[in-house]
Amino acid sequence: MWLLFRKPKVNQALEGSATTLVKDGVVDEAALKKETISHEELISILNRNGFDDPAQVDLCVLEPNGAFFVKARHPSVEEAHSSEVMEALRKLTAEVSQLRTELAARG
Repeated sequence: MWLLFRKPKVNQALEGSATTLVKDGVVDEAALKKETISHEELISILNRNGFDDPAQVDLCVLEPNGAFFVKARHPSVEEAHSSEVMEALRKLTAEVSQLRTELAARG
């Protein structure tokens, strides 16, 4: 037992290592096969963690102790800012079109 505390590499070799099953919304089919987990079982695991689709998951890891760590995908700060800018641009484009129409009607 003392060997496990003194030699972390021995402990890791005995326990195994974590396996990434989903990364950035993409399922690693080879990892599923290695861990003998079917796609349906993965979907069930994700459902228990509040997700309907692997595309909603940033990271799903099978820990050596058999627990699953699941992290949601969230838009990055850049994506959120870009979305806000695009929405403002759509509104401005609509306003400019409306003003052009009004100016053309006046003569």
